[in-house]
Amino acid sequence: MSETLPVVPDEVVAQVKTEYLNLINSNGISEEVKLARFRLVWTLVHAESKKYVKQGLELCEGSKDFDYLYFNAVALYKLKEYSKARKVTNELSKLKPNHHQTMFLSTLIEKGMIEQGLVGIAVSVGMGLAAVGAALFINRK
Repeated sequence: MSETLPVVPDEVVAQVKTEYLNLINSNGISEEVKLARFRLVWTLVHAESKKYVKQGLELCEGSKDFDYLYFNAVALYKLKEYSKARKVTNELSKLKPNHHQTMFLSTLIEKGMIEQGLVGIAVSVGMGLAAVGAALFINRK
């Protein structure tokens, strides 16, 4: 298994979006529309552009369907909203304890939280060192 989630280029997102809108405008069969919406949401939450990821998140919000909850967690992860993503994956794990995609996403979320924490620590240490350096410089004068 790869160490990352799939990434969909923006051109592909635009194409899938157009296909979905064309199907809706042509009064497509409800099952076709449902499948097209599913493809659209999957594509949006896996998009390389945050703009599209946010659109995918909006389409998932409020859904109780397992797949859409999973897409919600993917979008939150990609937007670096790790604590919210972890809450969703915890809920998904209760619904399907051995769901491999959820377990993999949970691992990515935990890694993201650790990296975010380490960056925060590094910034804090850097600011502290800068303050100490500035204080020493001022005291030299």
